[in-house]
Amino acid sequence: AGFAVPAGFACHYVNTGVPHVVHFVQSLKELHELDVRAAGAAVRRHPRFAPKGANVDFVCICDAAAGTAGNVVHVRTYERGVEDETLACGTGATAAVAVALALGLLRDVGTDGVPVLTSGGEQLRIGRAGEHTFTLSGAVTLIAEGRLYLQGLGLALPTTS
Repeated sequence: AGFAVPAGFACHYVNTGVPHVVHFVQSLKELHELDVRAAGAAVRRHPRFAPKGANVDFVCICDAAAGTAGNVVHVRTYERGVEDETLACGTGATAAVAVALALGLLRDVGTDGVPVLTSGGEQLRIGRAGEHTFTLSGAVTLIAEGRLYLQGLGLALPTTS
């Protein structure tokens, strides 16, 4: 099933290092039932965001237990390049909070931040370090280590002076 971007589709564009389009939904039920792949692809490829497109964040600000208005941000992100939903996106979480603050949907989150729950179950915290500066925190797990040999790639080693 495809998704056509309807006339009057309310969304907000912001660049958090990567371009994002943020769309707010009214309930967790609506967020969970949304076909992120179809809707995200349609919005991502909309001529308004050409030629490179943008990541698309579908957001609900509500209390997780009650599904009612609250101060917890729930986000599902369609990521360009991946061309599908991603389980967690730090720049998307930041975009959602930045737009929600600008629209008055969240009270000031301060440096402690607000919880952001991703579709992969990660809980991130987005805080405010300045008017246009945000912080991102969350769990970190080392999954691999490696070495990169610059000479093997034909690159020069940095010199120290």
